[in-house]
Amino acid sequence: MQIAVLTNEFEPVITGGLGIVATRLAEALQARGHELLVITNGASREVSDRRQGGMRIIRFPRESEYHSPTHQRLYADPILHYLRGLSQRPDIIHVHSIQADELATAMRDRFSSQIIYTCHSLVSMEGLHRSHSLHMETRQRHFMEAADAIVSPSNWQALVLMEQFPAARGKTYVVPNGVKSQSISTLHRPRRKEQLLFAGRLIRQKGVSETIAAIADLKNIDRHVRLDIIGKGSSNYVRELRALTNRLKLSGHVRFLGHYSHNNVLRRMRDAGAVVMPSRNESFGLVALEAMATGTPLVSTQAGGLRDFVDAETAAVIASSTPEAISKAVAQVWTKKERTERRQRVAFERAMHYTWDVVASQYEAVMDGTAIRYSPIHNV
Repeated sequence: MQIAVLTNEFEPVITGGLGIVATRLAEALQARGHELLVITNGASREVSDRRQGGMRIIRFPRESEYHSPTHQRLYADPILHYLRGLSQRPDIIHVHSIQADELATAMRDRFSSQIIYTCHSLVSMEGLHRSHSLHMETRQRHFMEAADAIVSPSNWQALVLMEQFPAARGKTYVVPNGVKSQSISTLHRPRRKEQLLFAGRLIRQKGVSETIAAIADLKNIDRHVRLDIIGKGSSNYVRELRALTNRLKLSGHVRFLGHYSHNNVLRRMRDAGAVVMPSRNESFGLVALEAMATGTPLVSTQAGGLRDFVDAETAAVIASSTPEAISKAVAQVWTKKERTERRQRVAFERAMHYTWDVVASQYEAVMDGTAIRYSPIHNV
């Protein structure tokens, strides 16, 4: 099958879960024998066009005739002109980013392909500035109407999506995000019990400030407790988080590490005593699944899509996104050693049902029309 992948993030240019999913899924589909054309953004001033096995990756410069950072759009006409010599027509146009909406519909008209839109998140829940959010919500709604099939990473988001966008009913499928297959030996790695890790975008709904406040309680239990925070956020919010850290006299216990590559995040995860995910809202929660796959104790809420795979058998569940609930759940990891080890085993086994090869096979079913559409009645 010929698959065109349209995404604003693709390794090594990754800022969040969308880029990880777009990259790893493309690799898995290529490994399963499909030919892929990836169209994405580039950081250089020139178009980068190279082949990687059965995958052709074209990166169009952000500051160019091909892309508008201001309007968050990949322009269709110049890109189609660039692709005019394309020898094979894509059967599927797989879109990960709403910024590619115009390009996707133009490519469908040109190549008579089907559009599959993986909706990684709902614009209305991303906390954008209201004027920008309304514009992007409108584009997302129109693209939901235009897509031939819509993929949601979780049952929770599929339900919310269909409530917000009636056009999605009858063409929505649930396919989870994935993880790399791991050896069982990862469960037996030595870990620093007191080393906690938060990884993700630094936004309010992720519960970062509450996690920092929880460290003030946890250092009374173990004075060596440390929290590493990996991720980027707005300068104002990061300043607010640093000010909170200083106000609570936690500068020796909390480190802001900024952006890390995906592989480096996983390396940090493998050495951590626990990964903390206190989100109030998640469309899926890839960081939690990756913690499970690396055998790392997980401390997490069950917000949104997390409830598809996070429960009391796989994690110390945070009852609510408050400092008290977070510190209580972390303390449980420390003091209930046998329960923690049992959860690590169950979590690892569950995560291995979400490998990228398994996920790619589920996407194949959506692409060839054999997948079962999401139905709220059957997923209550």
